[in-house]
Amino acid sequence: MEILEAYDLTGCAWSAAELAGCDAKTITRYVSVRDRGGDPYAVARRARLIDPFLDKVEELVDRSEGKVRADKVHEPGMWLQFDWGQGPRIDGRQMNLFCVWLAWSRFRLVIPTWDRTLGTFACLDSTLRTVGGAPTYLLTDNEKTVTIEHVAGVAVRHPEMVAAGRHYGCKVETCVPYDPESKGGSESTVKVAKRDLVPTQANLLEQYASFAELAVACEQFGAKVNARVHRETGRAPVDMLTEEQPRLQLVVLRRMRLPYVRAAAPEVLATARAQRWDPAEVLRVLLAEEAKGRDAATQRMRRKAAGFPTGKTFGSWREQDSSIEPATQSALRTLEWVGRAENLSISGPSGTGKSHFVEALAHTVIDADMRVAWFTLESLTATIGRARVDASIAKVVARICRSDLIVIDDIGSLPAGQDAAEAFYRVVDAAYERRSVAVTSNIKPAGFDTIMPKTLATTTVDRLLHHAHQVLTDGRSQRLAEALAGKGVVPLT
Repeated sequence: MEILEAYDLTGCAWSAAELAGCDAKTITRYVSVRDRGGDPYAVARRARLIDPFLDKVEELVDRSEGKVRADKVHEPGMWLQFDWGQGPRIDGRQMNLFCVWLAWSRFRLVIPTWDRTLGTFACLDSTLRTVGGAPTYLLTDNEKTVTIEHVAGVAVRHPEMVAAGRHYGCKVETCVPYDPESKGGSESTVKVAKRDLVPTQANLLEQYASFAELAVACEQFGAKVNARVHRETGRAPVDMLTEEQPRLQLVVLRRMRLPYVRAAAPEVLATARAQRWDPAEVLRVLLAEEAKGRDAATQRMRRKAAGFPTGKTFGSWREQDSSIEPATQSALRTLEWVGRAENLSISGPSGTGKSHFVEALAHTVIDADMRVAWFTLESLTATIGRARVDASIAKVVARICRSDLIVIDDIGSLPAGQDAAEAFYRVVDAAYERRSVAVTSNIKPAGFDTIMPKTLATTTVDRLLHHAHQVLTDGRSQRLAEALAGKGVVPLT
């Protein structure tokens, strides 16, 4: 019985499946398509790997009046296909053959392995070094070392394969299941390799005595097929490889530690080929991506090393709600005072935006390619105290003073003893006229002698305020105002 007829008769997918002789999920899918106004019997076109390049292929076909060769459609350096084949047995142990095919040059490689546990990644590395670079895309079958599973028809790549593609700057693609058109090159290589390397009664090859003999045979096979004129291109693959190599991404980029060039290369090179960029423009774009990536990584590292308490920036700063004069805010945000190794002291009642403003300034300092070290007086005391155990105080203070801006937050919130006063003095003294120090406090610097020993407090404040911008905040606490207005939390539902 016809599927929709069975469902209309029974009204139940399971019962209709019994009548139509198919799966209940098939019934549900057909009914769902019909309910959306579609044709359940229409054959949907499957997406193909060539789809993104169809416009270019059509252009080439039109220009050649349908006579364009496949090696012209496959641009150099674009595709490398690989697959596995069953090799001969040596001492009763089954060998495997890793077979590679470069789509444009038809260059082939066969690498023997004992097993396939880690063979794919090791063989890929050897292959890319042999051919002299990495292509834009790696195409292979949907095996477990490449694709873990399919979710809603989307292939989920093995994490190690994704890492390998990122490492070499390639994008890993997989063949369409049961579609020989998408993997003919690699399967043909496997077929030829097995025919010429695996002993059978048809080829009368002798059994291999050792793995070394098989490895030598694979090298000889590659030299033979790559030196032979290919019937489609009319040229030897080894000669075409010399033309394709300049279009491959150099594996040396990994050794030169250019991770952002490798990451951007597939997309940039594909765009460059499609738009026919000048080589100098390609190099400029790739180097710009490397510089941009390194700058971003440096900023992330410096933010993490700074030890910011909350991550507040000027993006959440409300200038109109602050008691600090707008002109003063603008002048401090230029960071000219940091370049002159001048200090900043902000004092005032709790909740008036002292820490927020200084933290936002500190983020701006990092954006300006400078370093920041953030402490509370308590954490600074603990850091110096740990250094006292192994007599490395001078080294620790010197490391702190490598930062362009040293922030000591919330002085006066807790009583400060001799150790805290000593730690504060050591940092201010070491940074004097060399680095900028920013402090926030509930009390003015002149009153520091009320919370720490007078002698150390006087000496520290003398150095701190000699080249310092002093800012006073006032008004009620912004935190308290938001709490009373019900803005401090998300309303419960």
